[in-house]
Amino acid sequence: MSVDDIKLNSFDEIKSIWIRKYICEDSDKYFVDNFIQSICSQIDFSNIKPQTRINLALEQLLLNFIYCYSKSNEGIIIPFASNYWVKSNAYNPLGFSKDIIQIVNKLADSGFFQIRKGHNNFFSEYDVKKGKCTIITLTENFKLEYLNSLIGRVQLRPEIDPIYVHEKIVEKKKTGKMKKDGERRERKSKSVKAIKYYEIKPKVSHTGLGLSYRINIEKEEKFIREYNQLLSQFEFTMDKMPDFKKAAYEQCAFDNADTFAFGQVRRVFNKIDNTNFTHGGRFYGHFTQCLYNRRLGADGNPLKLREYILIDGKKTVELDYNCLHANMLYARSNNKPFEGDAYTIKGYEHWRNECKVAMLIVFNSEDNDEAQKAFRDKIYDSKGFLKNLTTEEIGTIFDGLKELHSPIANWFFSGVGTRLQNIDSCIASNILKFFTKEGKPCLPIHDSFIVWEEDEELLRQKMLEEYQRVLKTNNTIGIG
Repeated sequence: MSVDDIKLNSFDEIKSIWIRKYICEDSDKYFVDNFIQSICSQIDFSNIKPQTRINLALEQLLLNFIYCYSKSNEGIIIPFASNYWVKSNAYNPLGFSKDIIQIVNKLADSGFFQIRKGHNNFFSEYDVKKGKCTIITLTENFKLEYLNSLIGRVQLRPEIDPIYVHEKIVEKKKTGKMKKDGERRERKSKSVKAIKYYEIKPKVSHTGLGLSYRINIEKEEKFIREYNQLLSQFEFTMDKMPDFKKAAYEQCAFDNADTFAFGQVRRVFNKIDNTNFTHGGRFYGHFTQCLYNRRLGADGNPLKLREYILIDGKKTVELDYNCLHANMLYARSNNKPFEGDAYTIKGYEHWRNECKVAMLIVFNSEDNDEAQKAFRDKIYDSKGFLKNLTTEEIGTIFDGLKELHSPIANWFFSGVGTRLQNIDSCIASNILKFFTKEGKPCLPIHDSFIVWEEDEELLRQKMLEEYQRVLKTNNTIGIG
């Protein structure tokens, strides 16, 4: 889905976009190579090695400005902090080193770029994000000599790795503040870095769940490219909706402009316990995952924006698994599927929504304290659950769920959640492969899928079939 009229602006009204990686058609490489040769003949880059590093930077700067000006923006945002351009940084999609700063400065000294530091970070009509950034704009000299002749001529598309593995690193540092017992307080700093992986067909083993399988990375990458190619052939629009929902949709489009503009899907794995492909692996990237579904609207009910999605003008339907992770654990523990409402604790029916949030947290947390904190963050962040529950009340919810789901209570606070995500991502991959082979659109929302209304029963049948096949169970599961 292309939303060309989305603009991200800084407070001083310089319209700008974040630098990202683009690729052009092979037939257009000639123009890019000529540009690189021309710049290198005018500017001395001898202190930067190797030459390929310079070529990559110049190529991406040119392609970014072609896209930037073709969308009526004026500049690109480039962080000037050298620690940003660490190659292993997950937020450095270009894989640049800090030499990018030198290259930009040299281009500025030669009269091609203007460097504008200390700007307020970009914001949309609906959302203001605090922070400072550096914006690079072009001089008239650069526009006349290079850019104007290439806009509309060079065809671009973003380059997104189909398979992505990242690792979260938590470092604890002593602070100057003291605890009551005289110990210095610890401060946690979190960072994320991308992992280079070399496995072709890694074996995935889920200890305690009795499941093991191999993921063919090469075939999976090929499939995801085919899947994205299929999605690009369909037009995604929104059906008529009430004004307050339309306003929420527009806000969502502004908040997630990059995803709305490109929306390519990839699988994201988490490196945990020195394994690259055992945790996570879900599909991310399509704009439908950004739509506000559970946020409350002006009428006091969830917005449910996804039910307005049209594909090639046809209405769609979304089917999801009922209490998927809990039922997966029931199936792998040789228990019958849970009967009844998995989120309702007797005597606390009014806390059903909170119980639904808690049910996800207890499988992803390592201990009760971590779960308590995660639960508080969740109910305060979600506009649907703004309730100030006490520690005792949250404990009552956790204890009630343990009693309600006693056959699988041993998995509470075990951190098994990312393993369960890995399994459900394999289920999702098989479902998407089926619909891709049929040439039909199917959009993943982790444990739910969106298809044309005419394909509802086909999807329901495939969801049950893949659930039983991957989990090696005869258990059924509610799908609705």
